[in-house]
Amino acid sequence: MSDPSSRLSELYERLEEECAKKSFPKDVRPFHPHLTLARLRKPQGTRALASAHKEMPFEPIEISVAELLVIRSELSSEGSKYTVISRHVLGAQPSCLQ
Repeated sequence: MSDPSSRLSELYERLEEECAKKSFPKDVRPFHPHLTLARLRKPQGTRALASAHKEMPFEPIEISVAELLVIRSELSSEGSKYTVISRHVLGAQPSCLQ
């Protein structure tokens, strides 16, 4: 995923600032925009899966994103539970993260 306009990085920085105001520590790792495609419960076969993924030809695509959802992910023996914490319409006023 690339971010030539730096808008994703700006959004990340704003989110980090808002979280810091609520006493959450800032992430010290550099921001790398990404999209999680899969989360595997067991590690068997992950190397083969990663290798097959690298060999697949993916054409670059451009997509528009209208909103940001902050989601809590809770892992359990029954599977993952996802809860939407908040929604933020992108392109709105800068106060949308408050």
